[in-house]
Amino acid sequence: MPHRAPIPKGAAPNAHLVAHFRLGSGYHRAMNRDTDIARGCAIATISDTRTAETDRSGVLASDLLRQAGHEVLQQRIITEDLSMLRHLLREWTDDSRIHVIIGIGGTGLDSTDITPEAISPLITKHMPGFGEIFRMLAFEEFGVSALETRAMAAVCHSTLVYLVPAEPTAVKLAVERLIVPQLGERLPTERLRPTMLPPVHGRSDIIT
Repeated sequence: MPHRAPIPKGAAPNAHLVAHFRLGSGYHRAMNRDTDIARGCAIATISDTRTAETDRSGVLASDLLRQAGHEVLQQRIITEDLSMLRHLLREWTDDSRIHVIIGIGGTGLDSTDITPEAISPLITKHMPGFGEIFRMLAFEEFGVSALETRAMAAVCHSTLVYLVPAEPTAVKLAVERLIVPQLGERLPTERLRPTMLPPVHGRSDIIT
């Protein structure tokens, strides 16, 4: 059983969960774990204004994944166009080499923030815990602005997809505290039986 930090009497029901994340960065524990698990990753920065020279968040995510021993097989900057983004995500979820996709940006409440809508028809299983814990951690660091993010994660066919805000501080929080530690474990996609994974191209609810 993992060691749990002492919880004060009268603490909130989720205090064990909060204390677990305060014990230290899971990123460093994942980097130090004796494992040869290397995940194939793809990173998409969703923006109409960023370029290869100004995409600090995409570079940061790539660096953190590589430092943790994973492979970044694809990295692109794509405009905030729902159809184009959905096409790219479908292409990557069809690539058997890609185990994990990180979408950066487009998770807010503006009319141009369409990343969750782009991925929605491709989702096989939702993983709500990621968004819930990310917002909890972001609230502790950044305050009530954390309520405005629609950061999320889901299984899309046999690929694990994370959507995170565009700010470098948010990307660092998500990748270090949540994504890299999870990639060091058995992924949810590896626990799904093939019969639970309908072919993406066979879905009738995918709109192009």
